[in-house]
Amino acid sequence: DGTVGAVAGVLVNTGVPLGIVPRGTANAFSVALGIPTHIDDPTGFQNAAADVILQGHVKEVDTAIVTTSEVNDYPMILLLGIGYEAEMVEAADRDLKNALGPLAYIISGAQKLLSAENFKAKVIVDGETAEGDVAAITVANAAPPFSVLAHGHIGECIYDDGEQLECR
Repeated sequence: DGTVGAVAGVLVNTGVPLGIVPRGTANAFSVALGIPTHIDDPTGFQNAAADVILQGHVKEVDTAIVTTSEVNDYPMILLLGIGYEAEMVEAADRDLKNALGPLAYIISGAQKLLSAENFKAKVIVDGETAEGDVAAITVANAAPPFSVLAHGHIGECIYDDGEQLECR
C-alpha cells in the first residue's frame, strides 16, 4: 500500500491511470477497490489482477490532502492513522510480515494495545469540533473491511464520491 500510495500521489490530476498488481502484505487499497489479491487466490491472483488492467477497468479515486507538521499538501488515497493504528503498522516489521503476512498486523496490534497511550486531539469535520484524550485517530478515504478503525461511526469510506478530504 505504501508503494501504491506513493505512485498514486504522483499521478493525481494527470489523467494517467494506475495499474495495480498487489504484491504487498495486506494490499488494503486493492481489497477496497475489489482488485484480486493473494488473499482471494494464492496462486492466480497476479494474472487476475493483470486481467483487470488489460481489460481497461478504470475507477476514479478521490484523494485526501494531508498537512501536518511534517508534510504539506501530501496526497493520500488510503488512510491516515495517528496513534495506535500507526504504531501497530510500524511495529509489524518486515521479518514478521514476511513470515506471517497480514497476521503480522494482528500480532503487532495486540502487542501495541497493551502499551497504547492516549493523547490530546482536536478534530474538525464539516465545521464540527471534537476534542478529547484518544488512543487513535483514523481518517480513511478507502479501506477494506479488516481496517477496523477506518469504519467508525462518523461515516462510510467511499473512495469515489467526489468529496475531497482535507486533513490538517
